[in-house]
Amino acid sequence: MFKKFFLVLSLFIAIAFNSQAQSWKMDSVFPVDSSQGAGTHGLAVDPDGKVWIQCYYAYGRDSLQVPGYDAATGAPKNVKATVRALYVFNPDGTQASFSPILFNKVGGVVKDTLGGETAFKSIKNPLDTTVMINVASWSPNTGRGLTLDENGNVVAGYWDYLFKFDYKTGAGLMDRLVCGVGGVVKPGIDAAGNFYVRAVGPGGPIKMFDKSGVFLGNALDITTGYCRSIDVTKNGLTVYHPAYSVHYVQTLKRADEFSPFVSDTVLRGFDCESLVWDPVKPDQLWLSSGSYNDLPNRHLGEVTNYDVATWYAYDTKTNTLSGEKIAWNFYVDKNSAERPRAIGFSPDGKIAYLGTFSAGAVRKYIVDASSVEQLGNTIPSVYELAQNYPNPFNPETSIRFSVPQESFVTVKVFNTLGEDVATLLNEVKTAGTYNVSFNAKNLTSGIYFYTIKANDFTSTKKMILLR
Repeated sequence: MFKKFFLVLSLFIAIAFNSQAQSWKMDSVFPVDSSQGAGTHGLAVDPDGKVWIQCYYAYGRDSLQVPGYDAATGAPKNVKATVRALYVFNPDGTQASFSPILFNKVGGVVKDTLGGETAFKSIKNPLDTTVMINVASWSPNTGRGLTLDENGNVVAGYWDYLFKFDYKTGAGLMDRLVCGVGGVVKPGIDAAGNFYVRAVGPGGPIKMFDKSGVFLGNALDITTGYCRSIDVTKNGLTVYHPAYSVHYVQTLKRADEFSPFVSDTVLRGFDCESLVWDPVKPDQLWLSSGSYNDLPNRHLGEVTNYDVATWYAYDTKTNTLSGEKIAWNFYVDKNSAERPRAIGFSPDGKIAYLGTFSAGAVRKYIVDASSVEQLGNTIPSVYELAQNYPNPFNPETSIRFSVPQESFVTVKVFNTLGEDVATLLNEVKTAGTYNVSFNAKNLTSGIYFYTIKANDFTSTKKMILLR
């Protein structure tokens, strides 16, 4: 009797808790011109709300004259090379004044190029093949991940190096830190400014460095599984280490800074490649579930049902999922190249920016400002989009639509420039008449258009927001 009572009570509490979880939906591509295309590998949102985006690849537009050699003679010659640049965008999608960043400038002095460096290699002298000569050659450094330090400054990984930039000016704050692991992942940083970093491939350690770059020792001597991102609690006592190829998230915990770390596993069934702390819920960590390249739900002996390409909110105090999740909207359905590798939140926690590797630009997600309600049980005979009511409105209005058969329905709002400002619905609906609410509290007064697409049916109507 008591067991049944407590079981029912537990289910009631779980349902009540999950009903309070926020619902997220895709709002738009960010920036709207999709200039940050395929290959997103790092993303961070600074305390001013600026969005820092790092690409794994080099864009042709980001080129520099670098030392090289003439292939015909072996003589030194500057050549043009594409490099990796770090782009920074204001919340409205315009570029920050110091974007893009191509160099690490510390105290106004250029110390390094982010996207590569000049190396030397030995080749046969084209004019005398019996002689070997050393020539300058460009060695690219791929973008590896972004995070924030204890002061909100941006730390960027490029190949085996970490750089730190002032989030207000883009100036370099330290000489590059040579990690000595080869191909770093997105590092973790605690409140003392200590770095926690490992290589992508398994077998090496998780290293710890202090904020000045002094090696402190290993948090873990030998890693298992492939990894793209790690993080750490502010007190530096727990490291969250997703090893996506072994289908779980490893935790490393210690009693204090002088004690050894003890390993455990959580979120078995996750193939996590990106994670970040929630900016307004200090104990909540967001982690990606997996991709169509690395499917979730494959941990031996565990029965799980996590959605593909979805970030889940994880309560680190209770070791449970909070009920919140953000599902990636694919550019190409079930595309294995769209792997969840980047996530960041606006300082107020109301906007999420998500990126995947290696297809599709960054997407902006917002807390769902709409709700959808089916009106009665009558099946309509035709597709229809009604005029919103009230109109004009401030800031909420309702939009009614009808679909005579099961349809994939998309309802979007556009401004007069044709820019997508809100996605109200993007899912399959059964035949029926529905009402979708729209809250425009974040938009300015003016004329807007709303459009429905359902199977082959398309319709657009005008509405007016008056403040």
